[in-house]
Amino acid sequence: MSPAADSKVLRAAIKARDFAPAYYLHGDDEYLKDEELKRVIEAAVDPATRDFNFEVLRGPELDAETLGTMVSTPPMMAERRVLVIRDANALKKDARAALDKYLKSPAPDLLLLLVAAT
Repeated sequence: MSPAADSKVLRAAIKARDFAPAYYLHGDDEYLKDEELKRVIEAAVDPATRDFNFEVLRGPELDAETLGTMVSTPPMMAERRVLVIRDANALKKDARAALDKYLKSPAPDLLLLLVAAT
């Protein structure tokens, strides 16, 4: 799928507020990635429960246990949680294995946004 098609799919999900379990944002244009990320977060996170249901982590700092805990935490007083992992392409080997395992059977109440560094 081309980047333009990917962007259309993501924008359609934002408009409908109906998201896939995970999205991988990548590419050279940091501004575009950040703008798409902001749009998804605004559409997916209820501002009233944002403190409880929104988390941003950095891939190089994650271990498998922390990642496992983060993806298995249920939302609090909301339909979903949103977890952003920046520099997802720099995950450690054990964290990457935990992520791969999670993605085989993702939680229906978590929106996982993986952002790769250029």
